[in-house]
Amino acid sequence: MKETYYLNDGALPYMPCPHDSVIKRLSVEGQFITFFLDADIDDEDEAIRLLHPGATSLIIRYHLEYENDYSIYKLRRSPRHLHKLFPPIYILQEQEYIYELAKGKRDLEYGYNYVAYNSIILKLWSGCTTIVLELSADYVEYEWIY
Repeated sequence: MKETYYLNDGALPYMPCPHDSVIKRLSVEGQFITFFLDADIDDEDEAIRLLHPGATSLIIRYHLEYENDYSIYKLRRSPRHLHKLFPPIYILQEQEYIYELAKGKRDLEYGYNYVAYNSIILKLWSGCTTIVLELSADYVEYEWIY
């Protein structure tokens, strides 16, 4: 079952957030960034269990307004003994960094999504690292697998 959420049409949509779900695969093709989430997604998130009972997996496609219209930030923490002097900051990464995430050396997990007009911000985790992905997107497509 497919659901499309438009980020440029009237009121902003409520989109289910597959919090703590493992992203098994990630692809970037043309104007699409696609996340393939782990099986048994309804076991991990109560909201998804209520909205889509029996869903086993989810594919999320983000349609970018323009090709490569995204930014990636990685959280950089200071050593513990310098933490008070240098607080954690997000460092802008090259766009190619998304391909390192796609290789899947560590589990990549979906954290949160923040929706705005023609924009969505995703918070992801990889190991102990926090990653923020800002997308200029006009719509998002959820494909529920049963």
